[in-house]
Amino acid sequence: MAQLAAADAGRRAQRTDLFKDALSLLKANPQVANVEECRAGGSDICVPNPASVSRLHGAAIKPIEIGRRVAFLIGNNTYNHGIPVLETPQADVEAIGALLKEKRGFDVKIITNASKADIIRTLKLAARTTAQHQSVVVMYAGHGYQIQETGLGYWIPVDATPKDPKGWVSNSDITKLLAAIPAKQIILISDSCFSGTLAKEHIPAVNAETAELERDALLSKRSVLALTSGGEEPVTDEGRNGHSIFAATLMDALNDIQEPTTASRLFEKIKTEVSREFPQVPQLGAVKSAGHIDGGDYLIDLR
Repeated sequence: MAQLAAADAGRRAQRTDLFKDALSLLKANPQVANVEECRAGGSDICVPNPASVSRLHGAAIKPIEIGRRVAFLIGNNTYNHGIPVLETPQADVEAIGALLKEKRGFDVKIITNASKADIIRTLKLAARTTAQHQSVVVMYAGHGYQIQETGLGYWIPVDATPKDPKGWVSNSDITKLLAAIPAKQIILISDSCFSGTLAKEHIPAVNAETAELERDALLSKRSVLALTSGGEEPVTDEGRNGHSIFAATLMDALNDIQEPTTASRLFEKIKTEVSREFPQVPQLGAVKSAGHIDGGDYLIDLR
């Protein structure tokens, strides 16, 4: 474990050095990676104005059963501009997509080697093609980074450069795009370095006790959760059977489900298994800025 921790510290230092030019720009202007808000006649690479989606976030929802289940899975392997190539993200999203389709009844859309524009368009597609009484999984596997001084996190698309953060995707934009998805059941899964920043917004509302909520009570609240492969650290490069350790553990946990359960309960198993052998601790949090209602949780049905 000590050797793995030392390797993680080395990866952090390497990434910091690689991204030093972009980080300098972000420290001077934390908003430089953000894209513009959507407006008539503007670019389609934009995020919705929060006021335009506030109607989706009412405190009460009729507890109607979940209808369509849909997953949007992004896996980035191939990077340029000196950013290291990754081995497992594409295989991870393809395997998880197959599991969600075959065992959980999801419609699955897989996007590999996604640019910043691809990521923005995919999350906007999720907003356009889903409805309130549906369940949505969004997954990103690829490079990420967090600035320690500000606590702000970013996804690194395949067309990003280490010199200019305008090609990065900020957590701020990710949460705005999640807010625009009308589904009452949403979970974001992020398997990248420093991904825990997505789960830090509101932790107290998500804990093991929510697994005991009655089904009607659970389905009467909008739930937007973030499940991440680690916290504020690089995640390990080691894996299992061609998959990242987080993705492999997530698949094992999904395969083991014998009855309807919740993300909170699933998370406890994943956290225990991953942190037992590796110096990374998966996180689960509520994204209140995307409309999460206290006490909500993500329901995982058998099918």
